[in-house]
Amino acid sequence: MADIELVIKIPEKIYKYVQQIGSINMLDTQQVANAIFEGTPLPKRHGRILDEKDILDTKNNDGGWYDLVDMPEYIAGVKAIIETDKEQES
Repeated sequence: MADIELVIKIPEKIYKYVQQIGSINMLDTQQVANAIFEGTPLPKRHGRILDEKDILDTKNNDGGWYDLVDMPEYIAGVKAIIETDKEQES
């Protein structure tokens, strides 16, 4: 069965707890289950997901904006929040 990439929102305290302890307690299980239920599946074969702010806030070395001609090269250098779906690369 194929994997599903999912964007979810969970309380920061639960996230930090899971990161530190490596497990989830019974009280938080329902909140995590609800977050998964309400999550947003990413489309299969998606490209890199970038933060719009990272693109709009950055200027070139001269302090000006990049020309549209330079945009593909510039965007290629922007750090991705989520990398390309592996199926996209095939």
